[in-house]
Amino acid sequence: MVNLKKYAARDICRIIGVPSVIALAAFVSMLIFSVEVTHQTEENTFSMLMDSAKQQVMLFDVSIEGQVNMLSTLADSIAKPVGEGRDLREFIPRLEVMKYSSNFTNVGITGKDGEGYISSGHHIDIADRGYFQKSMLFQTVVEKVKLGKVIKTPIFIISVPIVDNDRVVGILFGSYDFSQFKSIAKIDAFKGSSYCFIVDSDGDIVIGTDKRHFFTDGKLAEESLYSVNFLDELKNGTIDRRDSFDKFMNNFKSERGGMFGYSFGGSRRYAVYQPLGINGWVLFNMIDASSVDARKNKILYSAFVVIGIVALCSLFLVFCIYRLNAEKNRELRESEELYRVVENFTNMVIFDMSIKNDTIRYNENFEEMFGYKPRFFKFSELVENYAAIVYEDDLPMIDKMLNAIPVAECGSAEFRCISPFGYCIWMRIEYNKLHGEDGQVQRIVGRLTNIDDEKKKFQRLRLAAERDSLTGLLNRKTAEGQIRAALAGGGAGLHALFIIDVDDFKSINDGFGHIEGDRVLMVIAKAMEEFFRGSDIIGRLGGDEFVVLLKDIPSIDVLKTRAAGLRALFSKIGGSCSLPGHISASFGVSVASGGRKSFDELYREADEALYRAKAEGKNGYHIYGG
Repeated sequence: MVNLKKYAARDICRIIGVPSVIALAAFVSMLIFSVEVTHQTEENTFSMLMDSAKQQVMLFDVSIEGQVNMLSTLADSIAKPVGEGRDLREFIPRLEVMKYSSNFTNVGITGKDGEGYISSGHHIDIADRGYFQKSMLFQTVVEKVKLGKVIKTPIFIISVPIVDNDRVVGILFGSYDFSQFKSIAKIDAFKGSSYCFIVDSDGDIVIGTDKRHFFTDGKLAEESLYSVNFLDELKNGTIDRRDSFDKFMNNFKSERGGMFGYSFGGSRRYAVYQPLGINGWVLFNMIDASSVDARKNKILYSAFVVIGIVALCSLFLVFCIYRLNAEKNRELRESEELYRVVENFTNMVIFDMSIKNDTIRYNENFEEMFGYKPRFFKFSELVENYAAIVYEDDLPMIDKMLNAIPVAECGSAEFRCISPFGYCIWMRIEYNKLHGEDGQVQRIVGRLTNIDDEKKKFQRLRLAAERDSLTGLLNRKTAEGQIRAALAGGGAGLHALFIIDVDDFKSINDGFGHIEGDRVLMVIAKAMEEFFRGSDIIGRLGGDEFVVLLKDIPSIDVLKTRAAGLRALFSKIGGSCSLPGHISASFGVSVASGGRKSFDELYREADEALYRAKAEGKNGYHIYGG
């Protein structure tokens, strides 16, 4: 009887003890998992905010640089007439052209006394403005102005000096209203769910994402938004991520980026900041913790459901079949569920290639990013057919990356992907290899990121910086750089440098006005683009002077034929411009064989030949040494 009671008690202890251990293990697992997911979610949030902030800073720099280059190009082209004291009203049409070919609300010009005009025709006097005074000291300025001279609202200004003979003879500036500068500043992230704004070195708000308060969800009038001081408000909150307020201020004042979490009035935020490198401005990118907690809670809920089901099944199996182990591995199910949720937490395409099973798995973002479903689900199929979906010029880059897979642990490439609909999308691919216990590669895991907008925006900005704003030809700096590179590359034939000067162009401006003169220059530029080959380099030196490099000409006789054709071309331009009389040009030509002359030598020779052509009565050409 005693033994029966002993064994019964042992069985009861086992029946009660094992489920209790399982229940306790499940409870502890849920606590540990909850802490880990909370930590990882916070780290991922800071990482994504920081990546977004760095990208925004880069795009801001590129955008501002592009706008500055546009202003500088125009300033260079008008420096001489401004320096000669020409009436600034003559430049209003060119200001108007720049306004409509850029993001500026207005474009303006002043003399060294601060008086001038904007593209709308209004007279202005900005001698008291800080940006005018700085630009008169050879500085390029980006500045926020609390009240515009003409538009009585806050505006943003970019100004550059107009320099003639090493002296500032005036300034050229462009202005933005808030909405236009917001698009230039790129202060939108996370599809509008984040709080994004720029502050100056004193903590005053320069510009923000919207009219929300950056500590609470309350709506503010726009004037209230820009009257608050971020640093003063932050003092009243609680910074809770490894940083004290003093440490944050040290980073902020020394223009170093960083990250922190903070609480204010019961509201919690994650925040990162990056210096813009202009005027001591700093970009802040913040997101409400509730937006992140919703995703975290979804992960935890799914995991708790899985843990609970596993615990109940374990209890049932212990009750019914004490010695039978569970058929499911609970930790594997948890990690798989976590992987599925986390990989869809990003807006990138995540892919997982199994070398052993010859399979490829994508997350749900593939169709949303590309507009169609995946075409290849086997690694071998992708290797055999990738040439059909990659732009031809980018195939060597992908070949190089694939050839490096056996020896490299990770890799990346940027390429253009061809969609089934025929258009190209710029993508960035990144991968890492995962090894098994035997050291062999088992899987390749990576991500695809759509960088099409970023690439195309950068290409547009670079093109605008390389082109003459009036004619669309290469500007002087770009043309000279390309000609130097062509000469350095040698060649089988002759290279000929033309310097072309329109005869008596001043009389066109004086007789018909500068607007008509500009139209003549545009017609000439278009005609020359059609006349010369696509491989030739055509640029505008400034005013009515152009430069052309004809590459790989077989002989001097061919060169003379082309020169005669160019002379005939100018004789036809007068009729196309509807001007009385005719338009002619004089040009000097210098020749190099196989690139054995430098640009400076060719330019000097062509310039001397041009002087000779002018002296011989204009409307003709002269070949140096011929």
